Amino acid sequence: VHGPDSWQQLIALVSERGTLASAFVFGPPELEVNSKWRQSMSSLGIAFAGVPRKTGGVKDPNDIAMACEASGLVCRGEVGGIALAVGDMDFLFLASRLRSWGCRTLALFDASSHAGVARAFEDAGTEVVRYTSEQGGRLPKKQVVLHSNGESTIETLHQPDGGKALTEDAPIVDLLDKLGYLDSPDDPLVPGIAKFYHANSLGSLTVWPYIFTRTQMLAAMSANSKSWRSNPGDIVFLLPKVRARHNAAERREFGTSTCSSVVRAGGAFILEDSEELLDKVLRRLGFIDEGLNSDVE
Repeated sequence: VHGPDSWQQLIALVSERGTLASAFVFGPPELEVNSKWRQSMSSLGIAFAGVPRKTGGVKDPNDIAMACEASGLVCRGEVGGIALAVGDMDFLFLASRLRSWGCRTLALFDASSHAGVARAFEDAGTEVVRYTSEQGGRLPKKQVVLHSNGESTIETLHQPDGGKALTEDAPIVDLLDKLGYLDSPDDPLVPGIAKFYHANSLGSLTVWPYIFTRTQMLAAMSANSKSWRSNPGDIVFLLPKVRARHNAAERREFGTSTCSSVVRAGGAFILEDSEELLDKVLRRLGFIDEGLNSDVE
């Protein structure tokens, strides 16, 4: 889930909460000879655990290897806590079992991950830290701002917030879930927030980087005491991305490859659900033009 660009930031977040005894990266054995990985691991004191991929298996071997290593460290009495930089529910059982053995557990999630995943770890007694990825110390230079007319603009990001933890998702999830903007508490928050803002005529909203979306939502909830409108059910939110370009020119213009991927796709937009929705989306994304493929009947 996390490549070299995230390692320094993750180590810093863990070190703020205790002494880092050791750090491991798990992946296919061939990554150990990757020059960027090898250099980053050496400079940060990270040990690499090569996990062979065998045909026929159905479980990610990284997950199994991580669980074995974490359990071994705790059972041998080498550490008093385990930090997991993960992206899904697969490690919830591991965190719960480590907790039952008296081990402190910490889970680190990128701010773009599903809020419901982090919440499940919190409910199991694991400390959760949510952060925005700095991509090797680089920060995004642009933001996508969605307006009340359903269109967005790309604007310069003057104060990128690159490392603060997010711990206030629960009130947002509760409200959006209650009003029908989420099908499940595990749903990503940004589409729900965008629809909520649009339906309640709250004005412009930064929909990327995601940390600002959550911050604005919390501010709106605190500043307004009016009765909120429930999800009307006909709002469609899209935030397209294109393939990231990893080169110096992109980093100079956009700051990070993720920013480039989002901004070069043109920005977010909102459409009203209708029988023509699919056609509108495909045209908006450039898959249908007015020439050779204008008619898809």
